Amino acid sequence: MKYTTRIDKEFCQISPVAMEWIEMFVKELKHRRKRKKAKILEFGAGVSTITLAEMFPNDEIVSIEEKEKWYEMVKGWLKEKKLKNVNLIFEKVKIRNFYVFDEMTNTNYFHIAEQYRPFDLIINDGNMREYIGVNILEDIDNWLTEGGLYLRHDYEKAMMNTWIGPFPKAPEWISSGGGLYYDGFCAAHPGYELLTIGGNGIWGYKAEFGGVWRKGA
Repeated sequence: MKYTTRIDKEFCQISPVAMEWIEMFVKELKHRRKRKKAKILEFGAGVSTITLAEMFPNDEIVSIEEKEKWYEMVKGWLKEKKLKNVNLIFEKVKIRNFYVFDEMTNTNYFHIAEQYRPFDLIINDGNMREYIGVNILEDIDNWLTEGGLYLRHDYEKAMMNTWIGPFPKAPEWISSGGGLYYDGFCAAHPGYELLTIGGNGIWGYKAEFGGVWRKGA
């Protein structure tokens, strides 16, 4: 594949196929806007952070990580490779929480990103994925630029009906029981469209990413 997906003994859980699609999207977005720089937010640092930094050397990347070991490794990789376009932020979270809301989780892991918004691309691939996804959707006009894209990793779980519903009280636009709730959001918000990105099949993904694209650019 075109992109390096391994550093030392660590590997990137985002497939090269998806990363290639993300590269094409960002380049096309900048071309349409006649802009030199894009602004990218990543929840969950790792090998993907290095890939993004090398893929978009002239763009601004904000990456937030909650595991100190990963944070230190990524910081070391960035220094070793002399990559200076990543604002790497450490915000500790004690509990691994991907699919449910949890009162013990550090909500600042998400809210620390508010000071940097809006973004052209948001990748939700770290802790608190449900909390992050719901809070972004509730205020999405302030999180995404026109033409921008929000993506949540592991969206194939929703397609296989194994996604645990995150809502203590479901919003009006969600279908009963959860499921493809980005689709429900877009159905109730005409300014947005559901977008899914397939992986390379190695991980068995039907749709590695799912999220919403904001129309207008």
